[in-house]
Amino acid sequence: SILAPTAHAATQAGTQVGITTAVRPGVVTTTHDRVVYIGNSVAFGERFKTDSTGVMHILFMDQSSMTLGPNSELVIDEFTFNPESRRGSIAVNLVKGALRVVGGFISKLNTPQGLSAARVQTATATIGIRGGISMVDHANDSTAATFLFGQQMQVTGQGGQTVTINRPGFGTTIGSNGNPSMPFRV
Repeated sequence: SILAPTAHAATQAGTQVGITTAVRPGVVTTTHDRVVYIGNSVAFGERFKTDSTGVMHILFMDQSSMTLGPNSELVIDEFTFNPESRRGSIAVNLVKGALRVVGGFISKLNTPQGLSAARVQTATATIGIRGGISMVDHANDSTAATFLFGQQMQVTGQGGQTVTINRPGFGTTIGSNGNPSMPFRV
């Protein structure tokens, strides 16, 4: 199944924004109360959960991709994309667990406020992905973000401080104080 190249802004729950391209058993969508299989549509507003063995890979319409690890939960909070201009925005909420993000067209853009148009939200931080690959792990009110490749990763803690990382292999953690640590080699 191939994504429709003319898909535009997804503002209503249930609008297709991507497709599952790999799934290890143990993935369900709590939004539609169904087991997830390869080739299933991924909809705006959908919530995915993995068990201790479940893993899933999502390919979005802008060619971004995300891999959700075991014991994780993810919600698709925002997705707009105009294929002609290759502009839009994407935001997901990592409720718990591990997520690898590979940025597509949207990750190369900034919002009018100067923020990355591709974001991962956790309970303690917002991670902006700029044209690259990042890993985010969230558990017990603590978030760890690692920049693997690309232009940069910007991490803003709930305390308001922001750390920008543009060296692959460096990361930051955000704990109960709500502020990211200084970047460190992972």
